[in-house]
Amino acid sequence: MAHPLAQYRESKGLSQDEAALELGLSSGTSISNIETGSRDSPIRLGLQIQVWSKGEVQAVDIVSPEDRQLLIEYAAFAKVAA
Repeated sequence: MAHPLAQYRESKGLSQDEAALELGLSSGTSISNIETGSRDSPIRLGLQIQVWSKGEVQAVDIVSPEDRQLLIEYAAFAKVAA
């Protein structure tokens, strides 16, 4: 099963370098690292990818387990505070 970021990127016909450029990254290496699972996305980039993909790629699916927990706790807090 393909990584959610790879699925989204490929559905838009973008190379890793093209996706990186749209996200303001210097090269497709970061995209490759996330898609292959060799690195988790930093939380900020994960959120940026979520916005860029219009929610089709969720930040919680591409960040580290620690950051995933932080995002889940923040979402629960934001729901209560609303």
